[in-house]
Amino acid sequence: MCLPLGPDHMKNQITSRAATNVEQLFRDKLSDEYRFHDLEHTASVRKYARQLGEMQELSDIELEILDLAAIFHDTGYTEIYTGHEEVSMTIAKDFLSKENYDQKKIQQILDCILATKTGITPQTNLQKILKDADLSNLGLKTFFEHSDNLRYEWEVICDSKYTDLEWLKNNYEFLSAHQFYTIEAKSLWDKRKKKNLRKMEKQIDKVKKKT
Repeated sequence: MCLPLGPDHMKNQITSRAATNVEQLFRDKLSDEYRFHDLEHTASVRKYARQLGEMQELSDIELEILDLAAIFHDTGYTEIYTGHEEVSMTIAKDFLSKENYDQKKIQQILDCILATKTGITPQTNLQKILKDADLSNLGLKTFFEHSDNLRYEWEVICDSKYTDLEWLKNNYEFLSAHQFYTIEAKSLWDKRKKKNLRKMEKQIDKVKKKT
C-alpha cells in the first residue's frame, strides 16, 4: 500500500517502494501524538510537490527526485523531533542506497530534505518546490485546524506551552514574514494565506478583549 495519495501517476517502481516503506515506518514507529507531522501531512506534501512540479512541466527525472524527497522528508520524526531533517536524510540515503539508486540523485534528494528545515533558504528549483509544498498549509482553508494540531504536538511532545494569545501572535508573525518561493505556489496559496492572516487578526483582537 502506498501513501494515501491515490494512484501513482508516474507508475514508478522506486517511488512506489519508497512510499510503501515509509508508510510502514510511520505506522510502526510514529507516535499517535504526532497530529500534524503524520502520514497525512507527508501525503499532502507529496501531492502538492507533484502539482507544483507538473505546473512547471518538470522532466520525469526531476519529478522522481522531488517525489522521493517529499516521501522521506519527515521520516526523521520517527526517531527525534528537533533535528529530524538530518535523520530523515539518513533514512532516505539508507533506503535508496540499498535500492542501488544513483548517488547524484540521492544527493539532490538529501539537499531537498535539508532545505525544508526552518531557517534554511532553498537554493535550487526542486528545493524551492519542496519547501513551498511543505508549507502549503499556510495557504489552505484548513490552516487553523493544522495549527491546532501543531500546537498539540509542541505541548505534548516538546513541552512547549503557549497561551491562546501567544500562539496566535507567533502564528501571525510567521505568516506575515513567510513568502512562497515559486510563482506557482504563490498563485495557488497566497490569496488564502492573506485571508488566514485577516482571520487571525480578528482572533487576536477577540482574545485581547477577553484578557
